[in-house]
Amino acid sequence: MKFALAPVALLALAACSDPIEERADETLTSSADPTPAAPVSQATLVPGILDEGLRRDRNLMGELGCVFSRGNEVLFAAVANSANIEGGEGLVVLDGQPEEVSLDGDGGYNALQSAASFTGEGGLSVDIMVTQEAEIRETPAPATGPAPMVATMTLARGGQEVSVEGRYECGSQPEA
Repeated sequence: MKFALAPVALLALAACSDPIEERADETLTSSADPTPAAPVSQATLVPGILDEGLRRDRNLMGELGCVFSRGNEVLFAAVANSANIEGGEGLVVLDGQPEEVSLDGDGGYNALQSAASFTGEGGLSVDIMVTQEAEIRETPAPATGPAPMVATMTLARGGQEVSVEGRYECGSQPEA
């Protein structure tokens, strides 16, 4: 007899409940405030290491160029040809993603040597500021090109900014 009452009880319970479609509509038209979404995290402008393979893949190999390094890690590279004074291009890795930038203004390689400003997608700016010229002890200058200069690289985007101290070296670039 216990087993005969179970189906009757289930049918009675189902008859008293709201149909599924009606409950779904009530949920969609609820006047309760939705839960606020979690804030979207922004990139933190963490500079990454550039290797020759990435520079080659991005076709950033020119006649002359400059690199910004911290220790043995290259963090920024830029190239320009001596015959072309119209501009130059650079590459930096931010938050694990390569970002291409263009030299602000004209000047080609000469503009790169003395410090330079670059802009890229999404309001990215890269500024290289030479803080201390290298002391050249050899006359003429060493065959490897000008000596490295003490410099600061400042990266900025979306109200965030980070500065890195390092060396800025300019001269001939390796072949592609």
